[in-house]
Amino acid sequence: MFQRSATLCRAIVPLALVLFLCACSDARDDLDEGALDSKRAATSSAETSVPRVVLIGLDAADWKIVQRLRRSGVLPNFEDVVRRGVYGPLKTVTEQPHGGATMQWTSAATGKRAAEHGILQEYASKPDRNGYTGPMQTGLRKARAIWNVLGDRGVRVGVAGWPVTWPAEPVNGFMVSHYLRYRSVRFDREVTLKNALQLTYTGTTYANPNLDQTFPAEFYSAIGPFIREAESVGDAEIFRVMPSLKRASNRIFYDMKWAYVANQIIARVGAQLLDDASLKFVTLVTHGLDPAAHRASKVVTWEPFRQRRHPQIGALIDEYYLYIDGVVGDLLAKAGDDAIVILVSQHGTEGGRHAREALDGVLAMRGPGVKQGFKLQNASLLDLFPTLLYIYGLPIPKDVEGRILTEAFNEEFNRSREVTSIGTYEDSAAGTAIRMDFNRFNAEIRKRTERIGYRDWLPGASGAAGPVGD
Repeated sequence: MFQRSATLCRAIVPLALVLFLCACSDARDDLDEGALDSKRAATSSAETSVPRVVLIGLDAADWKIVQRLRRSGVLPNFEDVVRRGVYGPLKTVTEQPHGGATMQWTSAATGKRAAEHGILQEYASKPDRNGYTGPMQTGLRKARAIWNVLGDRGVRVGVAGWPVTWPAEPVNGFMVSHYLRYRSVRFDREVTLKNALQLTYTGTTYANPNLDQTFPAEFYSAIGPFIREAESVGDAEIFRVMPSLKRASNRIFYDMKWAYVANQIIARVGAQLLDDASLKFVTLVTHGLDPAAHRASKVVTWEPFRQRRHPQIGALIDEYYLYIDGVVGDLLAKAGDDAIVILVSQHGTEGGRHAREALDGVLAMRGPGVKQGFKLQNASLLDLFPTLLYIYGLPIPKDVEGRILTEAFNEEFNRSREVTSIGTYEDSAAGTAIRMDFNRFNAEIRKRTERIGYRDWLPGASGAAGPVGD
């Protein structure tokens, strides 16, 4: 619906311009049609010269695990990006307490650490100055994200599945909130465990057209079919993707089924965004590797921290990596060879140790102007923001500490880019919270965050943060 509307608008505006010029020609017989044609050509050239970047987040993809699976030849799509581009381990960012994926993805999007962007965890357990507790909302982020900066400078964007994008914020394009992936209508743990009437008892009631899940709000109707199709997935499909789940408990099975269903929704949304050629920056975050790592591991000891793979479902980790590689392959096909594609993860999960220490994520990039077969060294999650600005030829703000990964690009590309700077992209509007009452979902959110392994920052909880043994 919106693609048709956008196409209609793009058709009407040039038509109106032509009619205006024709009307003026009676009064301006000396109109230089040659100059007008040159101006049109220059405008068209400027529009087509904007590079298209497709940024695919691989939540919790671990450098060591990816390397092992690459050597086994079972990640053909990731391997294609590596072979045709640059790759390397990606240093994550940590805080004390360490913070989680929500903090790290926000650092990737803003180029700043938690002290500056204000997002440490997925859930605010302590009241802020306005008394708010609950899931981290878009307005609580104190720094502008890459999609804000690009959109303000005329680059149309499509964003799906990023943490801290609820409520969906106004952007120059489309946004689908990450909370869209939780859809259970009600929370009933006992009924779920006995009768499996819900996909998961850790879901939350966010997939609702009246809860600002998309921008524009009407875009929800365009993705509604994806949600319904994903929710109709039968158990047989889950077993084909993750056969080890045949030996799993009901709780683990439905946790992973929902991770799969949720990821299918975001992947389909991402594919639709890629179909819109006007979107020059498309990004989505795939999910499920982290819970797969937790479910397939058992804590052996806490001090020192050691884990071992679950004797029955230890293969779940590899199975989910293979599934995500297939999702990446579908998105690569949509992106084509003319786009710069970047695969990135915010931290690793090898052995579940990311709860106690910083583990390297992954970075791989291919496309026009990118070197081939080059291994990156000392790349950081904070380097992503300035590197994206560099690709688009925009100034680098002085208030970020990351560097441009110029070594990832060939000489011709680097000659075409001039490194310039700007003081900041921030403004006084940053950090204005968008308030919505989600107190009725607190119990559900608590249960979900406990199940993925974080406890110390939950309301009323105690104990060290770490993976919860099954």
